[in-house]
Amino acid sequence: MASAAAVLMIWCEVFGTTPESVDDRENFFAAGGTSLQAVRLRTALREAFGVDIDLQTIYAEGTVAELAELVDRGLLAELDAISDEAAARLLAQAQSYLGDETDHR
Repeated sequence: MASAAAVLMIWCEVFGTTPESVDDRENFFAAGGTSLQAVRLRTALREAFGVDIDLQTIYAEGTVAELAELVDRGLLAELDAISDEAAARLLAQAQSYLGDETDHR
């Protein structure tokens, strides 16, 4: 999963832990998750990926691995919904941005 490492880092930030201490199959509640942490996790995932995962899903399917899978599915669904023209425009913008970034190095 492309997003697994990023979801793990968000999880660690929310839980105040390190990646080495996280079992990616450990349930949100088993990891000691609170309702406030669920909200923080949801917000961080939305900000990082633009994918909205509802709190019930975090409670029910709240492992790093399952959340990463949900993020990937959400991202793929967004890509499927985009037109070819919009995709080409976004690609051109990204290439322009990356070109600008490499020019400053």
